[in-house]
Amino acid sequence: MEEEAMVEHPDRVSWYAVLIAEWTGHVPQVAVMAEIGLVVACIGAYVSQAGVEHPQETVSYATDVEQALEGLTNTVYAALEADRQLVQGLVAEVVPVHGYV
Repeated sequence: MEEEAMVEHPDRVSWYAVLIAEWTGHVPQVAVMAEIGLVVACIGAYVSQAGVEHPQETVSYATDVEQALEGLTNTVYAALEADRQLVQGLVAEVVPVHGYV
């Protein structure tokens, strides 16, 4: 299989896929376009663990499967951290109303 030939560290590939699935609820899809030396890893729209909706697909391009999944993992993690900060900021802005807190 061409995809297997393009995977140097299968344990890392599995780990990246598990992290993405945990953070987004989606298993990443990978397309290997060997004729042009390109690998695409992507997930569709999702709601992050922080509860923030990401309506567009998230994509990473690379020359091998591991790099594509690593790039996607880094992108999803950065979005999750931004979501957490956003949610924390929103919670911090909640002003108690006298008699209702």
